[in-house]
Amino acid sequence: PWMMHTDSIMLVAIDHDAEQVGVLSVPRDLWVDIPGWGADRINSAYFVGDYIKYKGGGPALAEVVAEKALGVPIDHVVLIKMDGLAQLVDALGGIKVKLDCPLYEQTPDPQNPNKMQNWSLPAGEVTLNGADARKFATYRYLTTDFGRAQRQQQLIWAIRNRAQSLDILPKIPQLWTALSGAFKTDLGPLDVLRLARFGLSLDPAKVTGASLAPDVIQPYTTKGGAAVLVIKDKASLNRR
Repeated sequence: PWMMHTDSIMLVAIDHDAEQVGVLSVPRDLWVDIPGWGADRINSAYFVGDYIKYKGGGPALAEVVAEKALGVPIDHVVLIKMDGLAQLVDALGGIKVKLDCPLYEQTPDPQNPNKMQNWSLPAGEVTLNGADARKFATYRYLTTDFGRAQRQQQLIWAIRNRAQSLDILPKIPQLWTALSGAFKTDLGPLDVLRLARFGLSLDPAKVTGASLAPDVIQPYTTKGGAAVLVIKDKASLNRR
């Protein structure tokens, strides 16, 4: 069940001394070189790692590919199933997000996967349960990958705020056990507890969210006719 494509990819940089965090959303359609495989979308790296039995499996190959594409070292990898995201939100009793304008999207009809149905959220503060949080984070049928990336970062902060209001630190060991089948990481329980403590005390003004913008990436059509994205300006990427 873990041989999958990574639908959403984020690079998180943490400066413990300055108490700052940067989050960069990476488009899943970024065209990269995957060792032992060839050119493909970056979201294929995890699947390929398991498929070709790369040393360390999917996490190791995904880490190598992201490091090469983005030009930064990566120390740890966390993989979360979308079902796990929904479980976490429900375990927290729902979360709140604030929308500047209504969100209009479409979702597959549960009764007929080949048919779409409308799904929307109003402007203002909205409470999301696990199922709606998953839709909020993943669907892009009417919106773009860039808009979805912004929603994903907003969702992470909403989860943090809800956890902070519930004084979640003492409950992390129980959550770790309850959700252990929904995530994979090379971080240990003590590492997670340390990061959770850091995140809950973080000043919102010291968190910066970004995505790879059009000045850094551009559309590209592969020889096979696939519409993907490529990095057009390595210098601009490095400045970010």
